[in-house]
Amino acid sequence: MDSEAFAIGIVAVSAAAAFISWVVANAVARMREARTPQLPSDLEARLARIEAAVEAIAIEVERAGELQRFTVKLSQSTAPSEPARIARPVTPR
Repeated sequence: MDSEAFAIGIVAVSAAAAFISWVVANAVARMREARTPQLPSDLEARLARIEAAVEAIAIEVERAGELQRFTVKLSQSTAPSEPARIARPVTPR
């Protein structure tokens, strides 16, 4: 009878351990699901619009830089190469 009680105890402890591990595994899975952020469904469309806006801004900045380089180049080409010397009247002493 002692061996039968021992066997029943082993089976009961094994069943309890299996149940506890199942509960813990489910709790961990639910916690992982709760931690993952839910992304909006229109996220891809919003990101595409943001990307297009950033590209447009980059093109405008490049154009502004080209305009600035052109303006500097133009001002350098129209400016006299040597500063004009101011003629002072020569007075005899």
